[in-house]
Amino acid sequence: GVEYQRDDEETELEVPLTLEYNFTDSFKLIVESSYITIRPRDEEDPDLSGMGDFETFLEAEFVSERRYRPALTLEAGIKWPTADAPDLGTGATDYTVGLIASKEFIHWDMDFGAIYTWVGSTPEESLDNVLELSLAAEWQFTPVFAAIAEGLYSIGGDAVFRGHRGGIGGGAGGGGSGDGGFEFACGLAEQISENLKLEQGIAIQPDGTLQFIVYAEWDFGGEG
Repeated sequence: GVEYQRDDEETELEVPLTLEYNFTDSFKLIVESSYITIRPRDEEDPDLSGMGDFETFLEAEFVSERRYRPALTLEAGIKWPTADAPDLGTGATDYTVGLIASKEFIHWDMDFGAIYTWVGSTPEESLDNVLELSLAAEWQFTPVFAAIAEGLYSIGGDAVFRGHRGGIGGGAGGGGSGDGGFEFACGLAEQISENLKLEQGIAIQPDGTLQFIVYAEWDFGGEG
């Protein structure tokens, strides 16, 4: 993926890479990291670039979907302080646990998530823990094209976890507002082939910052 945003202080370009491996139909491992470039608007401040923090997640579906019942998935993850520079990460280990409810309709897919993050602190800075509530929807209006949207409400500190990785919703939750708030993302997805899916969209963060997002997803299983 590629995420671009700018404000009065700096311009940031982030290239995240997410890998998912399904051990079974209901148990998944997810790893993610990003290459980040930050260019301050003040020419006297140095540019920064390098790898950000490394994240690992496990997802286990313990209730399968039925006609009138959503699937329920437990998620647990760790964000490791592996960033190449202090400003590219938090410098501490974060732990997260959450519950995701998913339901498929005829042309709609919907996900609701509740995720709590214990945010690690450093000797220089103490951060509050974060509760994130997200609602995501995807409308498949043709065999190729789908509209996607996600709203994310966060309460607490300055975590950099997201609503859903590897997509437009991942951009919505990636900023870390510092005081919580509501973030919204929307976009368009195209199923180019059985393996390749593209997404483009925009995310609006609580402070009004706009984030432009482009993602490419390759399915090695070839199931679309």
